[in-house]
Amino acid sequence: MFKNILFKNVFFLSTNLSPLEILNREDDENVRRITIVKLSEKSKNLQKKYVEVSKKMTEVFYGALSEKEIDQFEGYLRTILNNLINAK
Repeated sequence: MFKNILFKNVFFLSTNLSPLEILNREDDENVRRITIVKLSEKSKNLQKKYVEVSKKMTEVFYGALSEKEIDQFEGYLRTILNNLINAK
């Protein structure tokens, strides 16, 4: 799944996120060279809060727009994004 991720990047992230209690690192019981990285309960709770805040922001952002207006607006945004990507 994550074949293109460099070990040094994973090591850097896990080393810096572990003290923040975002990730848990565990040594593999069978292979000493393997470290298992998992989300902590704290990060799972943060994800739940993120989803709640994101839903609220979406409600505020779109306000009284109809579904049709939302779809049209998002279509414009996709077109703008594609224009920017293709302008490279």
